[in-house]
Amino acid sequence: MKVLSETPNLKRPSLEFLNLEYNNLTGIIPQCLSDSPSLRVLNLQINTFHGTLPSNFSKDNGIDTLNFYGNKLEGHFPKSLSRCKNLEYLNLGNNKIEDNFSDWLLTLQYLEVLVNHFDISGNNFSGFLPKAYLKNYEAMKDVTQVVGDNSLQYLPESYRIYRSKYSNSVTVATKGTKMTLVKIPKKFVSIDMSRNKFEGEIPNAIGELHALKGINLSHNRLTGHIPQSIGKLTYLESLNLSSNMLTGVIPSELTNMNSLEVLNIF
Repeated sequence: MKVLSETPNLKRPSLEFLNLEYNNLTGIIPQCLSDSPSLRVLNLQINTFHGTLPSNFSKDNGIDTLNFYGNKLEGHFPKSLSRCKNLEYLNLGNNKIEDNFSDWLLTLQYLEVLVNHFDISGNNFSGFLPKAYLKNYEAMKDVTQVVGDNSLQYLPESYRIYRSKYSNSVTVATKGTKMTLVKIPKKFVSIDMSRNKFEGEIPNAIGELHALKGINLSHNRLTGHIPQSIGKLTYLESLNLSSNMLTGVIPSELTNMNSLEVLNIF
């Protein structure tokens, strides 16, 4: 069913929330959505949109949520995305985006979900794993969010500039199971870069992300050894490095990972 089209009716100054998730919508995402001055939330996950990401984000936009998970989008990261200075949530998983990972995303200071729940799986990203991100993942280094108080805390469900409430969800694959979290718990800190075309070695810096609960780097073109530093991730519950071209022995340091429940390296 093709519903969205490039029409003046969609570009309304009062439009703040556009949530069309879990439909059968197809076609190209209208460019007018990305330069709407009032738009805050654009959620198009689980549809069949194709073409490229919107590329004309305006300098004064107020967007803080972009969810394109589970479509058929391709092409590159638009540089204008760096103008989304209020962006808190960016989900690009399960598309066909082809690009090297863009370092300018580090300039988006409010980005939460790409930091706590890093999911760019199922695309065509290539090049080396983004070392700059691994070194700057402060949220993934902070173990205080995964230990201590047993009560679950979630990423904010009501955004600071809204009168209305809006809750994001995230689909995660861990321990061999895919699940959708309607609320996003801060304790569930994970990286999923699986099913891409990343190559080169796994950076040692990954061992500094002590709060990680899950790592999935499977189905890439990674080479070299499994870094010993992964053994420092004592809260890690799931590690999937399968379907790569890794060599060498399994580091003995992995025996220090008392929380590890699932290990897949074949």
